[in-house]
Amino acid sequence: MRGRYLTKPERVLKKAMKEAGIDAIEQYPVPSKLILDFKIRGLLIDIEVDGEHWHRGKRLIKDRRRDYALKKLGYKVIRFPSKQVENNTQECINEIREVIRDAGTEN
Repeated sequence: MRGRYLTKPERVLKKAMKEAGIDAIEQYPVPSKLILDFKIRGLLIDIEVDGEHWHRGKRLIKDRRRDYALKKLGYKVIRFPSKQVENNTQECINEIREVIRDAGTEN
C-alpha cells in the first residue's frame, strides 16, 4: 500500500475484486502527483471509492478537475459512492468487469 490506509469501503472493494479475479493495484501514483484508489493492472482504469462528503461543494469541483486531468492522460475513471460499495458490492464488480471488457475491445 502506498500513501495512506484504506477506508472500510475500499477494503470491501479490494477483497471483492480479488475474489472476482480482478487484478487491481491500490494507492497507485500517476505522474501528475495524483494517487488512484485502485488501478486495473495493464489498463488505464482508475477506480475511486468516495465517501458521502466527497461530492459536495469544493470537493466536487476538485474531483471533476482531477477526473479531467486523468482523462487527459488516457484514464477511464469509475467512481463508486462508499454506500454502494458496502451495500451492493456485486453491482460495482459487474460495472468494473464491463469497463475492463470494453477497454479490451477499444482500438
